[in-house]
Amino acid sequence: DVNENATKTFGYSHDELMNLTLGDISSGIPPYDEENGLKLLKKAAAGVSEHFEWHCRHKDGHFFWTEVNLKHGIIAGKECILAIEHDITKRKEAEEEIRNLNLSLERKVQERTEELRRAYEDLVKTNIDLETALKSLNDAQNQLVLSEKLAALGQLAAGMAHELNTPLGAIISSNRSMIDIIHTGLPALT
Repeated sequence: DVNENATKTFGYSHDELMNLTLGDISSGIPPYDEENGLKLLKKAAAGVSEHFEWHCRHKDGHFFWTEVNLKHGIIAGKECILAIEHDITKRKEAEEEIRNLNLSLERKVQERTEELRRAYEDLVKTNIDLETALKSLNDAQNQLVLSEKLAALGQLAAGMAHELNTPLGAIISSNRSMIDIIHTGLPALT
């Protein structure tokens, strides 16, 4: 037998549902086909309670998901299998949306990680370039300091030479005057 909720869930009248097979209300997409459904019913008939999700087909042809509980029971003295189904289509759609969002998020994380990796590599390269430039600048600074020291030494030497040349110039000039006097004036004296 079926209740009113089953007629609403599947879209069939009570009499139509009573004449359908499990394959008629299943999606037929393995493992949601009549063969696998009958296996589950046999387990329940053997006393093993079953709880699972099942992909179903509505009278209008659209597919939906149900959560099914099968249990062996006795009603009015008759042995039967109780099947309680609950439509979980919205939950499955939400789960699918969450899966899709997670995949999208994972892709974005991978893309961002790759961008960060490339940025890190660029920073490392830039750092190496800056260290090379700093070394070149230090070498140039050392060379400039050495050049300035040599220039200062040169100026000191030039200053010393000037300081030495000035008295030497006077001495040389006096010596020339004395030599001229000795060569020209001394013979005239006699």
